[in-house]
Amino acid sequence: MAASALIDEHESSVALESRSDQSSRIETSHGRFDILCAFAVLVSAFLVFQVQPVISKMILPWFGGGPSVWTTCLLFFQLVLLAGYGYAFLLNRFLAPRRQAVTHSILVAVALLLLPITPNDAWKPIDGYNPASRILLLLLANVGLQYFLLSATAPLLQSWFARVYPGRTPYRLYALSNAGSLTALLSYPFVVEPLLATTTQGALWSAGFGLFALLCACLAVAVCRRPADERQPHESGPSDVRKPVDSLATLQHAETVLSAPNQPDDVEETGEKQHNSSAAQWLNWIGLSAYGSFALLAVTNRICQEMTVAPLLWVVPLSIYLLTFIISFDRPRWFVPRWWGIAAVIGIVATVFFRSDYLSVFDGVLGKVGIILNDFSGDIVVETALFLTSLFLVCMICHGGLVRRKPPAERLTSFYLAIATGGAVGGLTVAVVCPWLFSFFIETELTLVIGFLLAVWTIAKDGCLRWPGGKPAVYAILGATVPPVLFLILTSAWETGNQATLVRCRNFYGVFQVDLYDVEDSGSPGMALYHGRTQHGFQYLDKELRNEPTTYYNRESGVGVLLTHLADRKSLRVGIVGLGAGTLAAYGREDEFYHFYEINRDIVRIAYDSFSFLSDCPVETKITLGDARISLERQPNQDFDVMVLDAFSGDAIPMHLLTIEAFELYQRHLKPGGVIAVHVSNRYLNLFPVVAGAAERHGMNVLYVGTGKYETIVDGASDWLLMTRNDEFIDDEDFMQHVSPHEEYSSPRIVWTDQYSNLLGVLE
Repeated sequence: MAASALIDEHESSVALESRSDQSSRIETSHGRFDILCAFAVLVSAFLVFQVQPVISKMILPWFGGGPSVWTTCLLFFQLVLLAGYGYAFLLNRFLAPRRQAVTHSILVAVALLLLPITPNDAWKPIDGYNPASRILLLLLANVGLQYFLLSATAPLLQSWFARVYPGRTPYRLYALSNAGSLTALLSYPFVVEPLLATTTQGALWSAGFGLFALLCACLAVAVCRRPADERQPHESGPSDVRKPVDSLATLQHAETVLSAPNQPDDVEETGEKQHNSSAAQWLNWIGLSAYGSFALLAVTNRICQEMTVAPLLWVVPLSIYLLTFIISFDRPRWFVPRWWGIAAVIGIVATVFFRSDYLSVFDGVLGKVGIILNDFSGDIVVETALFLTSLFLVCMICHGGLVRRKPPAERLTSFYLAIATGGAVGGLTVAVVCPWLFSFFIETELTLVIGFLLAVWTIAKDGCLRWPGGKPAVYAILGATVPPVLFLILTSAWETGNQATLVRCRNFYGVFQVDLYDVEDSGSPGMALYHGRTQHGFQYLDKELRNEPTTYYNRESGVGVLLTHLADRKSLRVGIVGLGAGTLAAYGREDEFYHFYEINRDIVRIAYDSFSFLSDCPVETKITLGDARISLERQPNQDFDVMVLDAFSGDAIPMHLLTIEAFELYQRHLKPGGVIAVHVSNRYLNLFPVVAGAAERHGMNVLYVGTGKYETIVDGASDWLLMTRNDEFIDDEDFMQHVSPHEEYSSPRIVWTDQYSNLLGVLE
């Protein structure tokens, strides 16, 4: 027995030495493969999330600067992400590691030849036709292959890492990926955008992709140099048959080891997870992922419609969305379904109450301590904060639920593919399906309804599991609370106009409708045009009144005073950015020329079919379709006596029309003594310092003409700024009596450029 023990001890010693020598050879042969792998994952994750705001901001002015530009861009990135995950899955499934490395390296080399990503001016649209398709094609041509390869990096490199180091966990690569993603998102609006021009941003991103390509080449060489028959400890032996997807088994094992101590005791759910069919699991994964993506795009759309379209308003919701993934996967112990469900219910109900007419019911109680909630009604900052809070809570339920439904190791790549598929489904629903099915924005209400029902279901399921005898009580409570909350959600949506809606349509640029009104003061009915919440024109139906300019174009408004003052000039030429109902054509006289710039074809159709300002006016009119700035860049000098900028009263302002470069373009089309009239009425943004800053930069005087508060749908208040170098207006007493002092005359000026604009500085 002693001899036998000695032999066993000797064999064990030899085996340990052999394994130690083998491990040493592995480390020597592969160098620091793990460091290269970690660095490549970090760089790729940073580039994936940095390119989204970079290229989206580049093309934003080309397509009108509306919220749908970002929605379409995000849809593109979700679709390409899905393609990248599928590509990594197929490589893992059908190719050996060496062929994977060679294939990937060739594609990365081809992508290098397509740099830089900055699109040239040939991609600028001639008109506003079919913008979504043009955006998708532009992105595909300029950044499609690069984003596709970057998206495939995380799963592909995790596979290579697991093959090279089967005894080590690649789980930390996931944490590095998250760190790179968040850094990219948060750095853009606060560091990259303010400090760097968009062309510089594109060049630096392209340089970053070059670094990524170099890292991929080094990793590919290391994989190719690995002997085909070299087996690491714990790898399969000659008689074993390994499935290609087993390359990620160590990742799943590491996740299980790290997550198991933190998982709550939930035997019932684990049992359900194990017995679900493959199809049911796929539907669960896709459904939860799709709703999270749907909520992200819907809330982002909502915020941008209310304020403006800017990278800051893109990055904040996307960062919240990514943060819920990080918390769910890195800290699964933090996800306790019942508490997150309760928090989501409270958040959604608070959001709904704030948007409803019932906010004042709390003032009777809270008013005693000096808090009047109704004072916050319509506060865009509070409303945005509530929507972002609800987004965080419902995404936590979705992504926390995904983590609790993680499959065994052999199905891990299917899990990733299902998550990417769900993201694409959610994006397609918001960007394509909802605009096709509905003539009004319903995504926000759907987000709140589905989120509320999901949160309630989460609470009910948890309650029934922990309190089996109390199921009737749980169902009774739900039956008493769910219907009134759903009613509140569905009735809290703000609807413009009244029930007499004559026309309603929705397209890439928003929702538009024409409503019929009875105007008691005049005894004549009329029609009002709305874009979302904002009124863009009104016309009487009575023949004697229908050519009377109304709303913020009336004769007391800044533009009305200006055009009336210039009525004695012959051959007056007027350029107007923004058509609306065509109300300004009512000021036209014979021998004059009115040139409208409008990006939306449906607005042109509505202006002709539902209103008669254009058809009744005696002046020559012309309508140029497309973004006004792009159209003006391509046209010869128009010699306008007046340029009217009326694109900023809506909920989402096109910021690229307010930069100093834009005003330089306007001056090129203006006669030396001409006037630029800017309509700056806005519920949430104070645009006076921006326009005044541009005027001072170009040596122009600024005159303010305001008409007080809103009174009726016919004669609304307005704020107009008149910019000119013509001293005639300042010396004319008749004209100057309409000019009002304004508190902003003494305020600091704000200068926006094509490279920099600060939204926070102009919030009311």
